[in-house]
Amino acid sequence: MNVAMKRRALMQYKMGSSLEIKKINKTRIFQLIYQRKKICKQDIGTELQLSLPTVTQNLTELQNQGLIMKKGTFSSTGGRKARALSCVPDARLALGVEITRHNVSIVVVNLSGLVIVKQRYPVEYQRTESYYSQVGILIEEFIGKFSLERNKILGVGIGVQGLLSGDGQTIVYGKILASTGETLSCYANYIHFPCALCHDADAAAFAEMWISDNIRDAVYLNLGNNVGGSVFIGGRPYTGKDSQSGIAEHMTLVPNGKPCYCGQRGCMESYCAAQVLVEGTSETLNHFFRLLRDGEPDHQKRWEEYLYYLSIAVNNLHMVFGCDIILGGHVGAFIGEDLNRLKQLATERSSFAREADYLKLCGYTTEAVAAGAALQYIDTFMKSI
Repeated sequence: MNVAMKRRALMQYKMGSSLEIKKINKTRIFQLIYQRKKICKQDIGTELQLSLPTVTQNLTELQNQGLIMKKGTFSSTGGRKARALSCVPDARLALGVEITRHNVSIVVVNLSGLVIVKQRYPVEYQRTESYYSQVGILIEEFIGKFSLERNKILGVGIGVQGLLSGDGQTIVYGKILASTGETLSCYANYIHFPCALCHDADAAAFAEMWISDNIRDAVYLNLGNNVGGSVFIGGRPYTGKDSQSGIAEHMTLVPNGKPCYCGQRGCMESYCAAQVLVEGTSETLNHFFRLLRDGEPDHQKRWEEYLYYLSIAVNNLHMVFGCDIILGGHVGAFIGEDLNRLKQLATERSSFAREADYLKLCGYTTEAVAAGAALQYIDTFMKSI
């Protein structure tokens, strides 16, 4: 390589490094404004140890992108009042979709992680092109109904009841809906935005971790019509080998117990799915919980048995992971009044007689899967500005 070529290579390297530093500074500034809710330019420079010209240049770019705005002033300390800067929550949006046997749920999440609007459509799942097409049509109708600006939509996250391949392209285990082998392209062919598949429990857990500032390590249990589990370490999902960690629903609670849809017997799924509470009846879950709160003896007996098996499950999980366990899904949204009873049962099973303060209630009581699927696009955007 001659001298001229070396100089060009050096200049290109320096330009690349300069652009990378500029991008990093811009991301740091935006994230600080996001975290603080309201901050002035001078404080940004001080906290991030950046010069005011650097801060000003990046703030101008962020304003031109519509990501931040001036929002009043701070109280004067003797001089000119400092202008307050805040993020524009609706500058970007993401859609989340949850696919279940009888419904398609759609939500919109903004940069603040808030679910702005949501809608549930009664649609029977079918592994057909007409079904995938219908999901795409529902998304378009949803966008039109709520007058969403298409250029603000980052992507569509799709929460599914199945385990995914390492690349997230294929459902490798989907016995609940008989969806094994279904691919992202089945949906993507009919969705006019970037889209991704998400394991339902991982998506719901992601939503919980997003709103839990003080929880970094947790096991999430989605106690819905089916049970789902997910493990988060350091605020990120632990996928394990072959992306199959956290499948708490198929750990054995009762050897040779009740049959499970997976083909084994005695799985947590067979004892802790919310649907177990109305097994052999024509009741809905809402009806069950209403009669339970009214003190109906048979419903109290069923509930006590449910809590007994759930206490075994959570104690086992805590013995292995030693971290918080978040209870979500239909049961997680309801269990509040009986959380102390569950803690008591779990403590009785503990080898160390510790109080079960590791048990936490979910923050998302509805549409956690769809919200979490959407939030993964918000998370990616926040890290890449």
